[in-house]
Amino acid sequence: MVRPALSGFVGLMVCTALASPPEQPEGEPVRGCRLEVFVNDPDPSGLNIRSAPGTKGRIVATIVDGDAMIEVTGSSGNWLRVQLVRGVDGTVHYKGQAWVFGPLTGVRAERTVVLRAAPQKTSPVVATMPAEQIGEVQACDARWVRVRNGRSAGWMAPGAHCGNSVTGCV
Repeated sequence: MVRPALSGFVGLMVCTALASPPEQPEGEPVRGCRLEVFVNDPDPSGLNIRSAPGTKGRIVATIVDGDAMIEVTGSSGNWLRVQLVRGVDGTVHYKGQAWVFGPLTGVRAERTVVLRAAPQKTSPVVATMPAEQIGEVQACDARWVRVRNGRSAGWMAPGAHCGNSVTGCV
């Protein structure tokens, strides 16, 4: 009797731990980048924007617009540094430097694209991502974006991704 109850409790603890963004490691460098991503957070309460990377950063805003677009200027670990969040109609939801947990944002593949091991055109191909698929954003470097799509993860080249979930990019 005790064993099944303990087993269920451990399973619950694991699920709870995986649902929360990880804490940002101390001293993680910030990679500069410039790209746009969209909110891809299934939580109906919205996407938290924090004062610093990591769950200890104070929540400075919560974005409930599931179609909102986010201008990203850097990444540190799985955290993205943002400067502007706006709706597809142009409404500004947040302006200022802050941080969001990258896997709760996304980009869409504009066409079938290759994912590379590093943010360089000469880096080995590690996977492909079909057109119109959404990748969870893991990091960025210049105009490259590291995404996870199902079991595959890798770097998408500039111009291969779209940060607008509604109208697409041209």
